[in-house]
Amino acid sequence: MHDKLKNRDLLLCSSCLLIFALIVRFYTAGPVDSGGDAIYKWWELRKYSELNMALPATLWSHHMMRWSINLPVYFIQNSISKAPVYIYLFPILCSAISTILVFLIIQKVTLRKIVSLTGAVVFTILPQNILAGGQFFPMGPAVMYLLFAILFTLI
Repeated sequence: MHDKLKNRDLLLCSSCLLIFALIVRFYTAGPVDSGGDAIYKWWELRKYSELNMALPATLWSHHMMRWSINLPVYFIQNSISKAPVYIYLFPILCSAISTILVFLIIQKVTLRKIVSLTGAVVFTILPQNILAGGQFFPMGPAVMYLLFAILFTLI
């Protein structure tokens, strides 16, 4: 019985954190970075998608070889839409999932919900995470993948 309550509490806290992180990300998402990196990758993936994964060799670059961030966005473009507004979807999801992972990692180490919740909220509002959570940069997904690795190490 105690384990069921504990799991239910973790699920409730995780759900609340997910909603909080999504609200923060949607509220703090700025305009798409026009410096080249974010929008360049998006358009190259759109070309890749429209050509059915048949890019000419001249279009391959280090941007196109980032499969850990390009493949999820490629699937988003093919399953939902190729509209530029969806450039935010993957970074926002990565950021929200990272918030939950931080909560679960701290919970696993400290066994105290207040510490875990505080850590996850602070993680969510850090300026670096606000930038990475609203732009199509490799930092957000990389943090999420690293947090998954840490969590699986602790399990």
